[in-house]
Amino acid sequence: MAVVYPSEDDARVLVGFMEFCTQQEDVQAMLGVTEKDVQTVSGACRSVLAHLRRAGRLILASIPLNQAEDAQLVSESNDRNTAYKMGSVYPHISQHPNLMGYITTLPESAGAAPPLLHQPKSFLGPQLDAIDLMEAELKSAMDTLLSVNATHAYLWTTNVDELRRYIAHNERRQQIQQSMRGRAQMRAASVEETPRGPAPDSIHEIGPRDVSSQQGDVLQAAVNPPEKIAPTESFSESSVQAPSRCALLELDASQLPSKQVQRSFMKFIQACVSLLEWVDSVLGLLSGKDDVPKAGTFEVPVHGSFAQRGVDIPNGAGDQGPTVQGNAPTQRPGTKTMRVYRYEIRNVRHIYDMFYQQAECFYLPQYALYDARIKQRILQPSYYYALRTLIGDITAELTRLEQIAASRAHLVRDDGHWSSLDAYQRGAPGSYAGVFGAVVDSYSLSRSDRVVSQSGEATKIVFEPALPQFSFLRNTLRVLLSVCLNEDDRTSFKRFEELYQAFVGSSRGAITELHHLPKPPPPSLEDAAQRRFRNGDASAAGHPRYKLLLVSPNNVEQPMLSGGEVPWALTTEDCGRLRAGFEAYWELRDGVRSLKSSLEKDIRRKDETHRTRVLGACVAREKDSLAIMAREHERGLQEALLRSRRESGGWLSAARASLRSLAGIVACKAEVQMEDLGIPTVPERDDAGEEMTTTSPYHAEKKLLQESVNRLWRAVEAHGVHMEREYPGLFYRSERGRWVKRIGSLIEKANAVGVVFSP
Repeated sequence: MAVVYPSEDDARVLVGFMEFCTQQEDVQAMLGVTEKDVQTVSGACRSVLAHLRRAGRLILASIPLNQAEDAQLVSESNDRNTAYKMGSVYPHISQHPNLMGYITTLPESAGAAPPLLHQPKSFLGPQLDAIDLMEAELKSAMDTLLSVNATHAYLWTTNVDELRRYIAHNERRQQIQQSMRGRAQMRAASVEETPRGPAPDSIHEIGPRDVSSQQGDVLQAAVNPPEKIAPTESFSESSVQAPSRCALLELDASQLPSKQVQRSFMKFIQACVSLLEWVDSVLGLLSGKDDVPKAGTFEVPVHGSFAQRGVDIPNGAGDQGPTVQGNAPTQRPGTKTMRVYRYEIRNVRHIYDMFYQQAECFYLPQYALYDARIKQRILQPSYYYALRTLIGDITAELTRLEQIAASRAHLVRDDGHWSSLDAYQRGAPGSYAGVFGAVVDSYSLSRSDRVVSQSGEATKIVFEPALPQFSFLRNTLRVLLSVCLNEDDRTSFKRFEELYQAFVGSSRGAITELHHLPKPPPPSLEDAAQRRFRNGDASAAGHPRYKLLLVSPNNVEQPMLSGGEVPWALTTEDCGRLRAGFEAYWELRDGVRSLKSSLEKDIRRKDETHRTRVLGACVAREKDSLAIMAREHERGLQEALLRSRRESGGWLSAARASLRSLAGIVACKAEVQMEDLGIPTVPERDDAGEEMTTTSPYHAEKKLLQESVNRLWRAVEAHGVHMEREYPGLFYRSERGRWVKRIGSLIEKANAVGVVFSP
């Protein structure tokens, strides 16, 4: 369904790692990365990104692929009959538009779809050259990236840690097998010391040992470095891969590609697969795949291969027409008459209309939001679930129609005298009624009742609209979901990143301003400390219990001071500076707290709505054979660990699950988690059956940004604590802290009064 698309950052990460490999002499010597590889990878990444931008503009705003500048969506005719072509290719449907007896009601979204969906053939037809170019360049870019990866020991798709653990596991297993084999040989030798006759089964006793030793040699050759192999030997394909694999194992952790580099490579491969799937559906739609040949008389071009060789055009089983002679003195345009009667046309127009009307809704302005970063309208995240449901429904219907076309072709009666229009107008015979809804046993039909052409093929069942029309609508919605999902998540990440950078810059200015604020005079602090000590009101270290009281220096009267208050004479100007500094800190703290909270909510919310296909699925086989076995072994260990944890939980896990279930019931939670019922969760899959992630495309980047925001928040809080100690009674980090201090002082006074009046 939805996939992760790469960005310019991924291209920089991938190319940057290749440049790093060329700069490191030991890495270059082991892997053989050259400057040509860097240029090749850079060109492939630029090509994929360029086609992604063009495809995004085409899907979102119907901007043609061969148009460089942005263009506004041109409103076309609102006639929905132009959504797909209708003509004499479907004569019975043209004469009887209400064949199925349904009435299409135009919803509020009628005409909201762009020309890409409204008129796909007429809109994409002039862009066929650009579509072919896109297909060729995407295939070339994907093959280039995969070949570079395979040439350099599958550097971007191999988990070296898993490979090392698997090799160590195999070495331990080999040692155990060798020790067991040695003990068995020692026991066999002790038995053979007794004089016995030649055993007839001596050959069979040696056979298993030879087989096990051969298996050990094969595994040892796959694990050990190739230096142990003589250079004069002829290397096979597996032995050629060994040096690259062993060189990869010898690299340091700092020289290996990080997870971010590997993810960037997988993003480019997955984007190529997604766009090529969409291009294939477009070409199938434009080429007329699964369409019925148009009935009528057609002119045969004189410059064709038949006319040039002077060969008669053969007439088919349902074709009639004169021949075209290439040697004729006067060239008359030859004609060929096509009669269509070996196709059973099934009208599924009402199903397509239903899907089309639902797809139109996702292009309504009410369903979209304007993204200023890409200057396009994208679908709101609240409608992603509905779009996924629609894509799943189209896939299910497409699968059902394909099964009908493949399994029910033998139910059509053979009658060469009837065309499709005749079969519709005259009705079906008794044995033919099963095609139109009646239940007919396929075994009751005789062999002569089944439609078989001259080539021996049964009658083909086709649909109107054709299946490529459904496939094009489904794949277009897939790309729409992927583009909107990736752009929305990237926009939110960039927005939070800009806010963080702005707060970092403003925090520097605010901290500098706070350092230049007026400081309380040291004598006042000493007097307050002495007064507290004499009164026996000693407080904990670092938490002063006195309060500063601002007084005017021109005030000759001594202010009335309560216990723990220390006067501080400040001018009006200094008071204004002090108040401005405090407000600057409060504004900074509120902004950082809001950023921290918003980022946490955004990560949690988008992890639920912005799920995509797992990246590793597109490169699952792009690994060394030993790396593939290591991945399977690691997956088995993880499953065994989870199984053991569930089994060893016992009554404690059951009690925790019961408490979680009760908490959900009390909180009126709509869903019950399967873990609470003791049922392990199954990974979520998309409409194609591929496993989906549990996080958003930019989850890792947001997590790194969240760590930086948390560090900034801790620094702001630490400075606020320092200011509370420096300006007691005047500065509070927040209103909540102010009220907590006031309530605490009231409680202390109440306790003091209670102690005084206690009997």
